[in-house]
Amino acid sequence: MRPTRDSIDATAPAPDDTVAKRIRRLALTAAILFFAAPIVYLALAASKAGRALADAEQQTAPAARDAAFYINQGLSLLHLGENDQAIAAWQRALDLDAHNAVAANNIGTAYMLKQQPLTAIPWFEKAIAMDPSLQLAKNNLAWAHNELAKPAQ
Repeated sequence: MRPTRDSIDATAPAPDDTVAKRIRRLALTAAILFFAAPIVYLALAASKAGRALADAEQQTAPAARDAAFYINQGLSLLHLGENDQAIAAWQRALDLDAHNAVAANNIGTAYMLKQQPLTAIPWFEKAIAMDPSLQLAKNNLAWAHNELAKPAQ
């Protein structure tokens, strides 16, 4: 015998009603996971990227304390026409390595590019004193003396 509308107690939960609630709950959970998972994934990826960036910065930080780093930085600045900043970078290289003849020579070269041969000459002499075999410093010293010997124009 099939139940009729009149024979069903309206206050008692129907078996179909609990199944429907379970299905709705499952569907809601699936929807939340479907939409929330990418957000959680992005948050995790951002966190990992942040940690990776921090690790990379930590690994490159010691290079900033190396004289060779400042030599290269000074060369880049010189190529950009930033002579004063290049000189400052090479001064930092000399602070880290007081016997760096290349840094002293480069400072002299920057002063030559600034049309200041009198200021450049002591730097070339210092570079030669640090490394007597540095032919570039010897050539630059001769260049500075030649510029001084030129008649004023």
